Amino acid sequence: MAQPDQQRAEALSSPHMLERVMDCLRERFVVIDRNYKILVVNDAALPNGVSKEQILYQQLFDVYPNLLVQGFKQLVDNVFATSESHVELFVRHTTIDGFTGYHHRKFIPLKDVFGRVEAVIAILENVHDERLAQLQTKQVEHEFEQMIETLQLVSFELNASGTIVKINKAVMPLFGYDSADLLGKSFTRSIHPDDVRSTWHVYWQIVNLGKPFGVCENRFAAADGSYLHMRWSIHPLYDAGGTVVGCRGVGENITADAERMRDAAERAHMFEQTIQAAPLPLLIVANGTIEKINRAAERLLQVHLRDGAVKLQQLCSEKQLDVLLKLYEQAQGRGSAHAKLVLSVKETELPVMATAIRIRNAVVIALKQ
Repeated sequence: MAQPDQQRAEALSSPHMLERVMDCLRERFVVIDRNYKILVVNDAALPNGVSKEQILYQQLFDVYPNLLVQGFKQLVDNVFATSESHVELFVRHTTIDGFTGYHHRKFIPLKDVFGRVEAVIAILENVHDERLAQLQTKQVEHEFEQMIETLQLVSFELNASGTIVKINKAVMPLFGYDSADLLGKSFTRSIHPDDVRSTWHVYWQIVNLGKPFGVCENRFAAADGSYLHMRWSIHPLYDAGGTVVGCRGVGENITADAERMRDAAERAHMFEQTIQAAPLPLLIVANGTIEKINRAAERLLQVHLRDGAVKLQQLCSEKQLDVLLKLYEQAQGRGSAHAKLVLSVKETELPVMATAIRIRNAVVIALKQ
């Protein structure tokens, strides 16, 4: 009989772990494909009295008719068309349960290994109470600026040549600059050289090609020589006649703060312990290379990473390698996959059932004889 620690390890390493995590989120969360079929939904997003089994693979707007009249279709279509995320803050929104209030609406593309958008993740976060508190102040514009400063969001304006013409005080706590240090200078001067081209491409599309919205990420230099990883949401800047004369937007520091870094370290430590303690052989694969294996996998496959990097093609014949690579690619694109494999262990064929799950940028492959 499995010991308690072993049972916990099995639960954490099971394919259902990701679903359990999503169901713990208070944000409403749904994943839909190009045909608006519901592929994934968490408990918070379920209508009252409705189970997941009743709505999975159903049409989104049949289950949530309120979304159609609130512009979801256009926003989702835009994500499929542009392959870019779309974020709306403090939208007046009515949920399926009839609650009307302010929400954050986020639409994130889910891409396959070739960069094609396979599905869209829609997230709805209730921020009604926070917005009502902000609306009690005298000037909405002042409230918005205060919110940006408090959250350390950098608001900015660039002219048609890419020169910074306006930037708020959030640059001081974030980067150690005074706003005046950046005014009149090209925005590319503070961006890491490897990120300039992709950032300029987004800027060019908005200012010169009429694109209504853009998102980019880059590393922005701080006064001490370090770089912060920033995400920038950018819109066109118009003059009184409606001509695009530049762009404006906000930047968010997505470099984890100290608390989130500690949490991430704790989760990573727990994940490492879980991997090693799991009774099933587990392989952590990224870019076709096995980056980590647990003790059970070492015993089964009779390999050790300390002896050098292990490639997937070392584990099986050429025919079985196609199956293994397809399993890896399907997990990268869909989040999980299953397949029967015959591995080669010391010139001995070993039939196994493989279950692959994508976790962040890697794929965990569990083997069961």
